[in-house]
Amino acid sequence: MTIYALSSGPGISGVAVIRVSGKDTAKVIKKITGSSRLPSPRVATLKKFNKNGGKELIDEGVIIWFPGPNSYTGEDLAEFHVHGSRAVIQAMHSSISK
Repeated sequence: MTIYALSSGPGISGVAVIRVSGKDTAKVIKKITGSSRLPSPRVATLKKFNKNGGKELIDEGVIIWFPGPNSYTGEDLAEFHVHGSRAVIQAMHSSISK
């Protein structure tokens, strides 16, 4: 199972953190970033995040990749640090869910 959630709390903020954890985390990263390669583990990496693996830009932000078992959950985990508007958060959630 792969789960995702807003980690930074609800409401408008400058930065929002969305965590994804589970066996399909690497697939989610590759699809959202449009890259066939994963970022270096435990290194904050600036990336563009696209809708459903397409060319439509959601946001540009930071991703941190924590391969399991060396993560908070013991599973593969990623943190997407994006701008904190409701529109960006909703678009990220929608793309991750697909």
